This record gives sequence, C-alpha cells and structure tokens, in this order.
Amino acid sequence: MKRNNGKKQEITSRYPPNFGTQLAYVGSILVTIGDAIATLGVAIDLEQIQVDEANQALANETQQQDMAAIQNQLAALQKEIQALKNKQ
Repeated sequence: MKRNNGKKQEITSRYPPNFGTQLAYVGSILVTIGDAIATLGVAIDLEQIQVDEANQALANETQQQDMAAIQNQLAALQKEIQALKNKQ
C-alpha cells in the first residue's frame, strides 16, 4: 500500500489484478498433475504385485514338479533296493 503525505491517493496492491485467482489455478493444475502421478504409481504397484504373484505361482509349480520327480526317483530306488534284496 502506498500513501502520499496526507494527500488522498488510491491504495494499490503489490500484486497484479487476479493474481490470487491465477495462483489458485496454477495450484489446482499442480494438484491434478500430482494426483495423476500418484495414480500412475499405484497402477505400476498393482502390476508389479500381479507379476510377483505370477512368479510365485510359477515357482510353486516348479517346486511341486521337482518334488514329484524326487518322489518318483525315490520310489524307483526303493524298488531297486527291494529287487536287490529279493535276489540275495
């Protein structure tokens, strides 16, 4: 605000007209961009969770196949041992 030694003078703001409205508009744009970025981050996290779950399911399946193969080998070895015992 400016005043001039007792003379009436128009009071002026140090900000340009509509500066508050313009600032609020820019702020809302930044918030919207921030929300979009946050939404993208969540979408990426959800995709990563799906990938992790798929990889875990694949690992579980592979482990089950390995266990089945080990069980088959163990059964075959037991049969061979039994056959060797029967030959003696």
